[in-house]
Amino acid sequence: MLTTRLTVFSAREQLGCIYVFEGYLGTYEGVRVGDMLSALPTSEAFEFDDGDEMYYRHDGDGQYLPGFAVVAEVAETPERASTQVTGYCVHNWNILRARA
Repeated sequence: MLTTRLTVFSAREQLGCIYVFEGYLGTYEGVRVGDMLSALPTSEAFEFDDGDEMYYRHDGDGQYLPGFAVVAEVAETPERASTQVTGYCVHNWNILRARA
């Protein structure tokens, strides 16, 4: 059985992150899990973070916009047409970084 979602809690038992994967029926800007990265809106800039292995939205200055990421394999722009979105992540990293 596939895991549709994964929740991550802080040491203080506060919800800090929700991941959703195959089986999740929602969308982001009309893009479902399983659709191609190239279907993401071109009006938004996404950058792959090697440490987290996710794509984060960023502003025009290259600063990550907090709260949302796309889970997918790293791909150069031309390869995004054949690279699937494998999940989404909604998070508040500050909760997970807080000391117990």
